[in-house]
Amino acid sequence: MSDLESKSEALQQDRRQAARFAIKCSACFRSVSGERRGVVENVSELGARFTAPSLPAKGVTGLLIFGGNEVFCKVAWTSTEACGVVFDHPISLEDVAALAGKEMRVQGPVASAGNIPMGRKRSGRLVSGDD
Repeated sequence: MSDLESKSEALQQDRRQAARFAIKCSACFRSVSGERRGVVENVSELGARFTAPSLPAKGVTGLLIFGGNEVFCKVAWTSTEACGVVFDHPISLEDVAALAGKEMRVQGPVASAGNIPMGRKRSGRLVSGDD
């Protein structure tokens, strides 16, 4: 296996750009060739996994309707039991969290750069997680 092939394979293994959440949500994929009813099994801001008895082919564009969302998408891959769709426009993280039943917490920065004194050593005090 050449170096180029191994790099290409490594990229193929980790193509996801956003965390996915496991869900089970009834869905409908509409395209010019018809309507397919199935289930969205996982979802992220950028895409979803759709399972149905009859799946669209790779490259087909359509409208995926699930959990109160209607998203234009394109089929990125397909197998015998499922296909992956990439959304034309990302859905909000709040919508993804609501579908997954997760509570989202806004986290601020760990420290403000303005609060760090310049030119001074840190004190040697260690703080445990219980403090």
